[in-house]
Amino acid sequence: MNNPTTSIRSQFPALLQMDASDQVYLDNAATTQIPAGVIQTLIDFYSNPQGNVHRSNHHPGRQTTNQFEQARKKVAQYIGAETPASIVWTSGTTEAINLLCYSWAENHLRAGDEILLSELEHHANLVPWQQLAKRLGVILKWIPLNSQGLLDMETAQRLLTDKVKLLAITQASNVTGVINVLKPIINLAKSRDICVVVDGAQAIAHMNINVSELGCDFFTFSAHKLYGPKGIGVLYVAPHRHSEMSPLKTGGEMVKLVTKDISTFQSMPLLLEAGTPNIAGVIGLGATIDFLQQQDLPALWQNEQILHDELMTALIEIDGIQILAMSDTQQPKVPLLSFTIAGLHHFDIAALLDEQHIYVRSGKHCAMPLMNKLSISGSIRVSIGIYNNNNDIRLFITRLNKAIKLLKT
Repeated sequence: MNNPTTSIRSQFPALLQMDASDQVYLDNAATTQIPAGVIQTLIDFYSNPQGNVHRSNHHPGRQTTNQFEQARKKVAQYIGAETPASIVWTSGTTEAINLLCYSWAENHLRAGDEILLSELEHHANLVPWQQLAKRLGVILKWIPLNSQGLLDMETAQRLLTDKVKLLAITQASNVTGVINVLKPIINLAKSRDICVVVDGAQAIAHMNINVSELGCDFFTFSAHKLYGPKGIGVLYVAPHRHSEMSPLKTGGEMVKLVTKDISTFQSMPLLLEAGTPNIAGVIGLGATIDFLQQQDLPALWQNEQILHDELMTALIEIDGIQILAMSDTQQPKVPLLSFTIAGLHHFDIAALLDEQHIYVRSGKHCAMPLMNKLSISGSIRVSIGIYNNNNDIRLFITRLNKAIKLLKT
């Protein structure tokens, strides 16, 4: 059986450079490399005549607007959105959630209302809600982890009382890799008229996403974690929420009529897209979707899981390693894991790996409450992408052992 990464790896210029000197990139949960076709799309955009979107009626303006809106259609189709009007461009997941706080939650939550979060959340799906709670007097409640490092869904069900107005939850942890099975809790939340926000930043690169079937009100992700450009992301807004949105930013292009006294606004999605957007990023994301749809994604995702299992098996054999949220359950995971090494600091390990051209993440991974829950100062995270292969895992393990030996000498 042919390795599905063989042909796809050659389409990433950065990986070809790394391969020439035995460099290994295993920090895909932080950001991914970009395929040549997407890079060429960005070069073409900046090399050819261009106009601003939704403004200029000349040929370059019309052509740019068409590419811009075609990308919106591609993203809508890729995530199973009901309409392209549900796709709002942002700079990434962090801005998307902040936008949501001001454009929806600010006008729909009141003092004493509750927001339910989980102990797995990235700061991007935590800090904005903290700030909202301070402004409005909203109360934050937390879905705890059980002894296996998974969300305690029984407790979650008990916490979904009439006081809860919003559930904000990650689809996959950026620290443990655990995929939360969200459909049951979303169904329960919807039966109680609770708004649901899903942070899909870590999930979207490793599994099929269908927001219509998932039933969430809002869904967010960043292109740069999906082999796309930096500085562009998506906020999905379910159609039944369109009329409830208010603009955070006002100004050009999001208006219908402006007089000295009043202004009237466009409908979604332009309502939330004031000013000149990241046009190149949007078009680049459209090219990224084209690239992904040309691949055998199920085979690539299966290979990611094979590599993940090989990695876990090899790490277990190393004395002193503790893998976070490792359990005997069949809970699905995205292909990343985090670990600590008894007696060694995660930063020292990562630094020695970096010297050997092995690139992983060390630290708190923008998840300090989870680190506190686990009673650790940080961890080493290894995250796999569709272009990684067995040699990457082999080199990582070999050089990790070398780093450990050096630190223990």
